[in-house]
Amino acid sequence: MKRKFLLSSIILCILALIIVFFVKNANSKLVSEQEFYNFIKQAYVTENGYTEEISKHMSKELFEKINVFTTYKGNSTFTKPYKINKFELKIVSKKTMFTKTYFYITYSVSINDANNKEVGGSWDASVKYIVKKVNNTWYITDKEEKA
Repeated sequence: MKRKFLLSSIILCILALIIVFFVKNANSKLVSEQEFYNFIKQAYVTENGYTEEISKHMSKELFEKINVFTTYKGNSTFTKPYKINKFELKIVSKKTMFTKTYFYITYSVSINDANNKEVGGSWDASVKYIVKKVNNTWYITDKEEKA
């Protein structure tokens, strides 16, 4: 009796490990670092607003939180249009845990107005993006940014 229980327990553990391995592997291939980098950089710096292409991978609410042109509104002392003086983005790491992939990035941005006066910016800001599979594609469901 003890042998059957032990054997059953070992088989269940092996099956659980196999399932975890396949789920993790499937999600780690959901989006490559290069594809994520290209997309997230475009979302930060596009002047075209929330496009159909962007909507495939993030909500409008999230887009408006990260897009430089919607985030930095300036005030009446600044002359529009604004332009990006500097933008740097780096993927620090990528981790997959079960059904989620986490991208840890840093970015720096400097925005100037039409008269080249600095409107604002961020330097070496750290952000964690959470990516899941939604409707057979990858989708950024959330972000966490340290203030």
